[in-house]
Amino acid sequence: DLKTGNIFACGDNSAGQLGLGDKTSRDRFTHVSSLRSISMFSCGFQFQLFLNTKGQLFAVGDKKSGKLGSIVEEDQLVPIRVKNIAGVKDVSCGVSHSILITEEG
Repeated sequence: DLKTGNIFACGDNSAGQLGLGDKTSRDRFTHVSSLRSISMFSCGFQFQLFLNTKGQLFAVGDKKSGKLGSIVEEDQLVPIRVKNIAGVKDVSCGVSHSILITEEG
């Protein structure tokens, strides 16, 4: 929902990539209540990145290969804030990588 920045997700959730707090797949769109004011998102293979209106980055799902942009020990079942970067303007995910553009360029 672009007016409120609310996110809804469905599909495979085997790595928690839907951000709903579990690894249960969904066949209907379900509100991701832990995210607010999201302006942009990008999906990779079993992970997602979200950007809010403040330029803060959030990541969820498969932890392998560092693609969440943060050192974590387990797959993330709810979106976590990626604290080592700020002022993000754009985000894009590939199969197993992530790329950002910051306000500084």
